[in-house]
Amino acid sequence: MALIFLGKTECALCGKILIDGDEIIGLPPISDIGHPLYKYFDTGMHNSCYNKWDKKDQIEAALDNEIDN
Repeated sequence: MALIFLGKTECALCGKILIDGDEIIGLPPISDIGHPLYKYFDTGMHNSCYNKWDKKDQIEAALDNEIDN
């Protein structure tokens, strides 16, 4: 589970600090350290950043694959 400290943790996508009142999503960790998007797992980000991210489908496919294994 991503550790998010409001007022200190940066959004993994836009780099802005996550603050109280932001809609935040925390991605779970995955075991595939070779995945090209590995650095984004186990991080926090603005929900709006995540929803417009062009890699969202790849992230969700990796999570589905992680659950299936």
